[in-house]
Amino acid sequence: KQKAAPAPAAAPSPSAPLIEPMDSWSQTGPQGGSNPGGRFKDAAGQEWYCKFPADEDTAKAEVLAAKLYAALGISGQDAKLVTKGGKVVIASKWTTVSKASSPAALAKVEGVASGFGADAWLGNWDVVGLAYDNLQIGADGKAHRVDAGGSLMYRAQGGKKAFGNTVIEIDSLRDPKINPQAAKVFGGMTEADITASVAKFLALSDSQINTLVMMYGPGDDAAKKALA
Repeated sequence: KQKAAPAPAAAPSPSAPLIEPMDSWSQTGPQGGSNPGGRFKDAAGQEWYCKFPADEDTAKAEVLAAKLYAALGISGQDAKLVTKGGKVVIASKWTTVSKASSPAALAKVEGVASGFGADAWLGNWDVVGLAYDNLQIGADGKAHRVDAGGSLMYRAQGGKKAFGNTVIEIDSLRDPKINPQAAKVFGGMTEADITASVAKFLALSDSQINTLVMMYGPGDDAAKKALA
């Protein structure tokens, strides 16, 4: 009799990247948002804005959201995890951005509307920011999402929020009664605009999502699989 071929081995889970310490970095600027943090320079002279979250899972969720934005080609945080005094920190590469003159002007900036579908998909309630400071204009004149901290299962300041399989943010981010800041920027989008922005993240494959979630996501393997 012919022997049955052995079952293929399961693919190993992607390994999380090594987390480097930032204890030797020098601080170059103060806290710039609602969460504890500051601007720091590493040994190579690169500057980073570092946030000190309440726990490791909060940090991982923000970095994962930033990586998902990047995988979609949406300009935003170039973020990684580092440690300071043994605690996990979010380090985002410093970049020069500027605020739009008004919410109406921001709505017209290239990349604002096209990134809306991803904002909704990731549940980024704070994409615009209370002071319109999370969605700014990069040196290239295009939209730059500077802070993904309000994405996935966390609020901007670290509290848990509902995050499930229904993308209610397609509506809530355009509803002035729910999110007045976001509504002033996204409220004028047409159905065609929304459809085009959704198509942008539908191009991301399940395998890409799984790889990023397993590498950067919060929790154990079971939690990551459920999130993916």
